[in-house]
Amino acid sequence: DAYDLVVALNLPVPSCLHDAAQAIPKKSLKSRLFRGKAAKSLPEPEFGITAVKMTSASRPGDDLDDKRRKRNGPIVCGTAHGSLYILDLSVEYSLDSKSGKDAVFCLPEQHTSPINDIAALALGTEGDVATRDVLVLTAGADNKSIMFRLKLREADNHPNFMFPTDVDRNWIIDTLFFGGGSRGNIGSVRADGDADETDATQAKTERHADLELNNYMAYVACEKTNTLQHEYPVLECAALLDRAEVDRACWVTLTQEGAHLWNRDGVKLAVLRAETSSAKLFTKARQMTERAVACREHRSMASVTKTKIVEDPQTGKDEHRKHSLLFVSGVDADDKEHVAVWGFEDGVLGVRGSDRSLTYDRKAMARALAASGPEQSRTGPVPLVVYDQKGNMLDIDQSGLSTTFAVQLRGDLKTVNMWNTEAVSIGKLAIEPDGPASVLICPGHEQIQVLMSHTSTVCDFKVIEDKEDGPALITGCSAGDVYLWDMEGPDQGQVFARLRSLSMIEILLPPMMLLVTAAQVLSFSFGPSIPWNEDVHRTAKFVHSVSMVDIKVTVEIERETVFWIQAYFTVTCMLFVQVCAWLGLPEMLDRALRDIYDGESFRNERSSFAPAHLLATVVNAALATMYIVIQLLTTVLVVPVLKACAEVVDCVRDEATGELLLAAAQSVQCYRGSHLQLVVALCIIIPPFIVCIVPFAVTSGDARYVPRDTLYDMRFWKTSGAWQLAAARKATDLHLGFLHIRPTEAFR
Repeated sequence: DAYDLVVALNLPVPSCLHDAAQAIPKKSLKSRLFRGKAAKSLPEPEFGITAVKMTSASRPGDDLDDKRRKRNGPIVCGTAHGSLYILDLSVEYSLDSKSGKDAVFCLPEQHTSPINDIAALALGTEGDVATRDVLVLTAGADNKSIMFRLKLREADNHPNFMFPTDVDRNWIIDTLFFGGGSRGNIGSVRADGDADETDATQAKTERHADLELNNYMAYVACEKTNTLQHEYPVLECAALLDRAEVDRACWVTLTQEGAHLWNRDGVKLAVLRAETSSAKLFTKARQMTERAVACREHRSMASVTKTKIVEDPQTGKDEHRKHSLLFVSGVDADDKEHVAVWGFEDGVLGVRGSDRSLTYDRKAMARALAASGPEQSRTGPVPLVVYDQKGNMLDIDQSGLSTTFAVQLRGDLKTVNMWNTEAVSIGKLAIEPDGPASVLICPGHEQIQVLMSHTSTVCDFKVIEDKEDGPALITGCSAGDVYLWDMEGPDQGQVFARLRSLSMIEILLPPMMLLVTAAQVLSFSFGPSIPWNEDVHRTAKFVHSVSMVDIKVTVEIERETVFWIQAYFTVTCMLFVQVCAWLGLPEMLDRALRDIYDGESFRNERSSFAPAHLLATVVNAALATMYIVIQLLTTVLVVPVLKACAEVVDCVRDEATGELLLAAAQSVQCYRGSHLQLVVALCIIIPPFIVCIVPFAVTSGDARYVPRDTLYDMRFWKTSGAWQLAAARKATDLHLGFLHIRPTEAFR
């Protein structure tokens, strides 16, 4: 939040934060940066940041390639006591100057209760890039939304605020508290992890040029323009588009009553409720039915705006039309959860005609609104579709082309599920649809495609769109962890970055693993056949036993029995890993878990002890256990397993009879009977086992990074091969400071 950012950059505490700074010592403020360091000294909730919004020159639906629109403005923060803080990123500062005091501005107590959400909408014409004003809308728990106008100007600056060149890197601090990567300056940028100085200089030059093009807009002033009154607390708010017409929907606010549509000036247009008497549903019996839906409480919403270029039939010129989708989730009187969807074109709400076709016509919208009641209480058109999906929060695909998925937080508050929303991909049809609302999948056909589990409660998440890498999901958890998830392609559902403080075990484990590996290798140099001193042998034998997990306990069991138990257990472990990997058992269990969540029984059950919920718990536990066992058998237990295999063929000749006997159990004759069968079985099992564990070994045994498609792509000698890509992704998901592996070296 703003307090942490000011302290992290060693800025003087601005005057607007003096009251908070007096209530909270600076030492306590610093400790808030570090997870779990000062839980007892944290301030009361009234000093917390409850909403954050980065303003920018881009507007909903703008092209991501337009670098002129990528320039960021101030960060706007809302607090639990209703104040608004504006953090100006254009301020140049140094640790020895007082310039930081002008970085944070405060509008105190605009609301009488917490600010739940903030939305921003950039204003101006397409050619206006020198000056940009931004409208900011707040969502307050005091039943109102307040609109502000931020006046910004072009700032001729290098944004040192976010890239402090004066700060010397300290690898200890980087590793312990910032994950190694949060305090890097421009000079540390290197191209693709290459250590070559020429490449590093080139990367630095390109980075400087990009920063000069995308410099921050400076804050000038802020004025309150309007107050939007509601009957209930405002939960969320969003901006759809920038249109000045009085009958175009530009803002959306959400209360438990529904989604409220407002024009750009803050005049109310309608209230959208998840209510319809003829919502279609495709049942599991492959029958289309209609049912009535009426949500008594609306909980969350998500929106996206996309630009489509169409040819005007009259002038023949290309027009840019902005299509928006609005998803709203809620619960009905029976506590069943639903997600309703509406479509817009240039701020005009889509209305179904008598032929069930979707029409974006201002007159049709006006007629539909006029028929719904008085101006202040009228209800907008019924939703286009209603999905029966459970979730506490909601967000959707932000792609500029289509909306292929939605994400929701499940009831356990630790699992985010992704389900498909598109029936057919835009761009593959002979006749393109009018907009993304025309290709929404029929309710009942949607399926959960990915389950993203966390170790702590998910507090918030956001879907983002990267022009090169596609969609991604950012999730923030109560333990201070931030996860970045890949949302498409063969790596869908994998974590590609974690942003958080390192735990002590994560700091100590890598060097410990290096020491254990070194001890395992070096211990073979002190075998009994080498004439070392007896004291050396004794110490080496102890180190060998510990590093190889070769700890023997004296019990009254025959050595032959012990050997066969160990042999069968070793074979079972190798077979388990291969069956799980080659057949994709973790993926099967994950698919089974998603099918349970998609089932009507699970959706209709209200108790966590109901049959479908219990089955989901068992499958989830089995999946977690399988991940742990695979991780152990493909990392720390590989050497003990192969050592047990070597003992199977470790034979000695009996001097009296001349027969080959097993060294570990001399009552067993080598290469005869059951022992011969065991040797043949190991000759068949070991080669594919060694091949199988290679991609797991380079990904720390995490089976989530080695799905079956990745395992079968054995082009390990190519940098574009699936094994090398999986190793690089796993090795670089969390920055370990001086222990961090360079992506190009991860597989090696």
